[in-house]
Amino acid sequence: MQVNSIPDRAARKQAELCSEIIREVVDKVSTGVPADNELRDLYIRHREF
Repeated sequence: MQVNSIPDRAARKQAELCSEIIREVVDKVSTGVPADNELRDLYIRHREF
């Protein structure tokens, strides 16, 4: 099984924003937004990922 990894710079940026990302997703999901939609939008907003 091949494992795809992300660039180190993207991993560092995600780690820096981890708490904020989780908070954003939880807030949206609690208002009824499907988690997969919010994650899609998150990755659109953060092209560096």
